[in-house]
Amino acid sequence: MGDDLPDVVAAPGARFDPFPLTDTQRAYAVGRTGLFPLGGVASNSYFEFDGPLDRDRFTSAWRRLIDRHDALRLVVSGDAQRVLAEVPPYGIEVAADGDAVRRDLASKVRDPATWPLFDVVISDLPGGDSRVHIGFDGLILDYMSWQILMTELTVLYHDPDAELLPPSLSFRDYVLAASGLPATGRYGRAEKYWAEHLPALPAAPALPYTADPADPADPTVLAAPSFTRRGHTLPAGVWARVKRGARGMTSAGILLAAVAEVLAAHSRSAHFTLNIPRGDRFPLHPGVTGAVGVFASFWPLHVDFRKPLPFAERAANLQRRMWADLTHPWVSGVRLVRDLARLRGEYGAPMFPVVVTVLPPGTGVPLLGGTLPRTWGLTQTPQVALDVRVEERDGGVAVDWDSVDDLFPEGFPALLGERLQRLLHALADDESLWAARAPLDTLGGPPGLGDVPLGVYAPPSTPLERLLARTVAEECGVERVGRHDDLAALGGDLAAAARIAGRLSDLGLGAVRPRALTAAGTVAGLAAALVGQTGDGTGGEARAGTGGAVGGVAGGAVGGVAGGVAGGVVSGVAGGAVSGVAGGSADRGGRADRLNRLAALHLEIASLETSAPDARR
Repeated sequence: MGDDLPDVVAAPGARFDPFPLTDTQRAYAVGRTGLFPLGGVASNSYFEFDGPLDRDRFTSAWRRLIDRHDALRLVVSGDAQRVLAEVPPYGIEVAADGDAVRRDLASKVRDPATWPLFDVVISDLPGGDSRVHIGFDGLILDYMSWQILMTELTVLYHDPDAELLPPSLSFRDYVLAASGLPATGRYGRAEKYWAEHLPALPAAPALPYTADPADPADPTVLAAPSFTRRGHTLPAGVWARVKRGARGMTSAGILLAAVAEVLAAHSRSAHFTLNIPRGDRFPLHPGVTGAVGVFASFWPLHVDFRKPLPFAERAANLQRRMWADLTHPWVSGVRLVRDLARLRGEYGAPMFPVVVTVLPPGTGVPLLGGTLPRTWGLTQTPQVALDVRVEERDGGVAVDWDSVDDLFPEGFPALLGERLQRLLHALADDESLWAARAPLDTLGGPPGLGDVPLGVYAPPSTPLERLLARTVAEECGVERVGRHDDLAALGGDLAAAARIAGRLSDLGLGAVRPRALTAAGTVAGLAAALVGQTGDGTGGEARAGTGGAVGGVAGGAVGGVAGGVAGGVVSGVAGGAVSGVAGGSADRGGRADRLNRLAALHLEIASLETSAPDARR
């Protein structure tokens, strides 16, 4: 396994032949089907730009982009995509009702097999100005590709005679070359790194959901979610003072730590995993920086703010973890989620539905070089509950919060934004807050949160899950444990896991290695893994180097193939885990029935002992 990256082989003669979807594209294609909780939506980005516009010139410039970039002529069918050799001249609609255009395009789910997978519409504004509405599907563009298009559109609009150099790399050639990455030493080292880290990843932030995002039986999460955007800005002077106080921190590290601090303050546990988009334009060809397509992915960032350390130290620790993760980018986020789903035995549920994207400075390119500033936008992604995008802009910081409001108490997403604003302003005005162990506490709690519970409680749904939850609660010293509660987040260390494993073995539920118990992650994951055991205590797809398996089966307890809603630097790519589910076998169904009957018997015995303590004497 060599360290050399695969070579890009130009194949102009096959330019219009079908080629495979990337992991990210495949996840988006599955997520839009509505088969999973928080599905039924496309990965869709929508923007509005207002200002004076020469509409004919704009239309001409846009058509040149379509001719220039294959990604703007992509269609997707099944598990493949292809570039259309010819498309009709794109006509930009002029609409009378801009509000109606927003309602349509901001949440549009396009047929992926039908061109175009983007929309451009113009509506009139008072005074003779125009509003340009642009929406595109995440199946064809990531955020960096969007920035490339906007930069070139500006050139072609202001200089219709401009001759741009043709792209030196096609998206198709890149995708085919990138399929050779798993054969490289870099990929192998990244696999080893993540195999060591995945078992320890906690669950997503346990925010005060009013409906469980992982519960497919809840109609709130089964229906296609509706997203709402809230935004705020931090002035340039305030941001400059924040950075002066954050010694040794990058801008990305500061902003990521600040968002994590706010989330930790409103999560049932300050130990959680965030979904972080990542660009993933690997240097397989010199022209990759100017190519247009879907290169982006994401990674699961482990956040542990449980220890009462100074905020500056927690932020620095998080930045170190971020940089360590980024040195191993070769395995896609979708693959990581798939592996984690196998470890935990959880398929179909959104695994990491809280996304935080920190964009590099200067990426918020205004339309036509500033002639038309961006005035509104919205990002939606399957299996995402909260999508936070943070961007340095005009010397300050712009923050957008896209949330599925139906999942939260009324006003909660807005309160998160208010608390982030207050934290950043306070850090700018008082450098001593960097040494505070709970800087948000010094600012006081926001109004209206007093009665909001920290995290939704999803009760165990079977006798086996109820017995497991009771055992975990007793060993971790907590009052109750839900089916999706994370063992590590509850404070369960290896010693507690060993005690739990011993009790489960004594109860006849199966041989469970302590590290495998923590790898299963949740009560639901452990129950699924126990059900997946074979009679000899081994299972279907145990993976070496992943922290063990439950009786050898954590890797394949439920079977099936997990997909994932991945992220790009499309802020908006990111997601939870859109996971495919393979049907269970009759043997597994019989084992589930036997384990549930056994668990019900143990629960009944425990109930009798509790109600009649004298009977034990």
